[in-house]
Amino acid sequence: MTYLILCILFTFSLGLLFRLFPRQLKMSNVIMVNYVFCGLTGFLSSGESSFWLQGPLPGIAVLMGSLFILGFNIFGNSVVTNGLGISTAVQKISLSLTVPAALVLGEKLSGLQWLGLALAFPAIWFLVIEKEETARDKKNSWLLAAILLVAAVIEIAFMVLNKNAETIAIDSLSLTGLIFSGAGILSVAAGLINGNALKIRFSEILAGICLGLPNFFSIYSLNKSLSGGLPGSLVFPLLNCSVIILSLLAGVFAFGEKLSPHKKAGLALAVISILLIGFYAV
Repeated sequence: MTYLILCILFTFSLGLLFRLFPRQLKMSNVIMVNYVFCGLTGFLSSGESSFWLQGPLPGIAVLMGSLFILGFNIFGNSVVTNGLGISTAVQKISLSLTVPAALVLGEKLSGLQWLGLALAFPAIWFLVIEKEETARDKKNSWLLAAILLVAAVIEIAFMVLNKNAETIAIDSLSLTGLIFSGAGILSVAAGLINGNALKIRFSEILAGICLGLPNFFSIYSLNKSLSGGLPGSLVFPLLNCSVIILSLLAGVFAFGEKLSPHKKAGLALAVISILLIGFYAV
């Protein structure tokens, strides 16, 4: 449970940092530095290197690295356009797709958990779709929908990887380092192709390192929680609900973000849904 609490705090701090970063920073450069830092940290901390080129591990690094880059860029842009509270809520209600996947992997739900899962779908609707959408609202809605889908795919992939950790012979620290190394290499390659890596500023390097520290340890603590015996149907709801509440409080009270009645209804349903799923785990 200690690792889960740490994961909650580190994950919350990521959205907070995106909200605090000055808008003149080029976010793609910040994210690139973040992943290079995370990859080097994982590579040096694991004490291993040759096994990363064995079996399915290179493919895992490329796949997960690509998903991380995509998800982080979408989330960072959404925090700026939609706000911290709403972006985080949509990202964390991804459990509506993660929990069914946990069932396929052999986990079970109680009656109240099924009710919580059912409430997740109207919560998504209220959070993503505005009652009367402008052209800008529609663009932002697609951004929120993309956050939801990418977050769900990443969470499902983590459950599968941790359930098969013994088969692929990798521990939590090495798995974290492997994923971030893949993301770091892909980020640098993309930066070199479009020229961004050659135009990076010191402020973006500093911001990337500040983002990389909680980013690395959020994934490491998540892996430790899952590999330590906590079921995914418990870990993700508790993680998601806690981060939503913390982000909502920060968005409203620290940054003065305004919520429409539509969004307030979605947030309420999301919190109830996640609580039902999380606190009534079998």
